[in-house]
Amino acid sequence: MSWPAVILIGLGGGSCLVLALSFQGQRAPDADSAASLAGMAQTVGYLLAASAPLALGVLRDATGSWFAPLSVMTVLALVQALIGMKAGRDRQLAQAADAGRPSEA
Repeated sequence: MSWPAVILIGLGGGSCLVLALSFQGQRAPDADSAASLAGMAQTVGYLLAASAPLALGVLRDATGSWFAPLSVMTVLALVQALIGMKAGRDRQLAQAADAGRPSEA
């Protein structure tokens, strides 16, 4: 189980980080929207990434083997691939409403 898990996690993690960062700029209609999208996506992403080692360590200690943590990581890599295929479509976010933004004079 370790070889497929390590291969999927390694390929998925490296390529998805680059794609996620580039999609933020490609999907946004303007610089302000890109900054807002990047701030939200990176905050959530890094919070999840920071909690994963602890959660998988707790799972490893609870089960006494690496099978459960590697299984979780493999399933998450496959889910990430499916979500990535949807994220890779040629789409752009709608223009944000200008209400609340200061007018340029």
